[in-house]
Amino acid sequence: MIPRRLPLRALLLCAVALVVPVSTASAAEVLTVTAPATDNYKAQWNANPQVRELRSWLSFDVIGAAGTTWKPVAPGDIVVTGGSVTVNAADGRSARLSARVIQGAATVLLRYDHAARGAKFGPLISLTNPDTLAVNPVRVQLTLTSNDVNFATGIAEYRDEAAFDSLPSDHLEYNGPGGRWHVGGSAIRTDWEAKPASPLTLTASTPSAPATVRPPRITSLWMPLRVRTPRVTVSIRGAAVGASRIKYARIQVGAGRWSRWTPIRSSYTVRLRSANATTRVRVQLRNAAGQNSLIAQRYVRCVCG
Repeated sequence: MIPRRLPLRALLLCAVALVVPVSTASAAEVLTVTAPATDNYKAQWNANPQVRELRSWLSFDVIGAAGTTWKPVAPGDIVVTGGSVTVNAADGRSARLSARVIQGAATVLLRYDHAARGAKFGPLISLTNPDTLAVNPVRVQLTLTSNDVNFATGIAEYRDEAAFDSLPSDHLEYNGPGGRWHVGGSAIRTDWEAKPASPLTLTASTPSAPATVRPPRITSLWMPLRVRTPRVTVSIRGAAVGASRIKYARIQVGAGRWSRWTPIRSSYTVRLRSANATTRVRVQLRNAAGQNSLIAQRYVRCVCG
């Protein structure tokens, strides 16, 4: 069952145009959306908050096309449908709004929420491979169809958000899908952020192509040669190669198992297993695309007896 979402705050009072698709020969115009917001689902409200949440909803008040505004008939408080839904126009016409993923690792549904502050609807995606998001954004095409004619269409894009990579565990976006929706090439605020100081004015743009990605490199690995305590500080520096930034590191001490992949930081503390012995410490980096660096290693002598 899809959980109830918190009410959206500080709605963006503007209408923006979706990106024009590459192939829209049958489309008479580009859809606009009013008051868009990025609603990343929150892992902290899962039954198990340690399980990563991979869903994100692009919500908006209405869509604009064919000289009027459109929205679904209120079917209830929260409804998640398949890939299409009937929408009615302010002038009494009826049409069908459909959504499909045309790029990236995700599935899409349409979601309607009749919240206290006003009904919102839009595409709800579930990431199927979040490690590829940084180099292969999810692109969702919305199409408005009436009498078997596509007369309005547009594309929204869900992109990796670098600011969400190293958040504290009490942050709303911690352990979430890690991205932000873009409409017309401009970033759309999250549902917990205040609205911009001025309205957005967007123009149509061409879709972005996936970027080239290569494994990261370890540029520096430092640790003391000799210590008098089994606790050792290990400092790691790396360089991203191509478009995918470094996100994780793991460490192996001696013949022990590798640690879990943990968010990248400048230094780590490890515990040596043997006193009065020389121990090998190995490290490896991983980028947002899931590619691993070569392994680097150093040796440390523990004089701990």
